Amino acid sequence: MSTQANTTIFKGSLLAVSAGAGSTASTGAMIKVSGLSAPASEINISTAASTIDQFVLGLPDSGDATFDFFLDMDNTFQVQMELMRTGQETRTFTLTLPEGTINTLTFDAFVIDANITGAVNDVYKMSLVLGLSTAVVRTAV
Repeated sequence: MSTQANTTIFKGSLLAVSAGAGSTASTGAMIKVSGLSAPASEINISTAASTIDQFVLGLPDSGDATFDFFLDMDNTFQVQMELMRTGQETRTFTLTLPEGTINTLTFDAFVIDANITGAVNDVYKMSLVLGLSTAVVRTAV
C-alpha cells in the first residue's frame, strides 16, 4: 500500500501483450514507464479581427509510451516485441498496477523502437517505444 494519499507504488507493475500467431501471452517487468497520455492538437481559429490567438481542441492523439526494461535476449516478452516490430503487428497490451481498484490500463499498440543501451559498470537496458493506436481504457481487475 502507498505511504501517502493519492499515490501508487510502481513495484509489482507488469506490462502484458496479447498472444500473437502461434504464441502465448507474455509479460515484462519494467524499470520505468512514461507516456500513456492522449494530447489533443490545438486548432488555430484566429482571424484578422482577433486580438489574441484563438484555439479549439482537436481530437486527442493516442500518442506513444516508453517502457524501459533490463535487456534479456531470452525473455519471451522482449522476443515478442522484436517479432511485432519485424511483422509490423498491432496487439493489445495490458498494464497492471499493484494497487487501487481501477488498476488496469488496456490499449492497442505497435512497436516503434526497441533501443538498446549499455555503459561501463552498468547492465544493458532496452527502451521500448510503443505507438498507441487506441485510447487507454482504465478498468478494475
